[in-house]
Amino acid sequence: MDVSQLLEEACLKLGYCLSPDDQLRLISAPPSDVDSLTDAILGAEGLDLAIVEKKLRRHLRAVVASHFENGPRVA
Repeated sequence: MDVSQLLEEACLKLGYCLSPDDQLRLISAPPSDVDSLTDAILGAEGLDLAIVEKKLRRHLRAVVASHFENGPRVA
């Protein structure tokens, strides 16, 4: 999975545009599963995971999942 490509898509399609530092952190050591990476992106965006809208999380999770399906992790 190309995490930088995933983050670019999350920014362009959904508006989750992370700071360069947060991008580098996730690219260097991405969480190993769909839900953890989804939550990491939301957290880096400054959203409270306890109250984030389920619809917003579901849309982001779908994008993350599609990248997990596209092959092995590439840093």
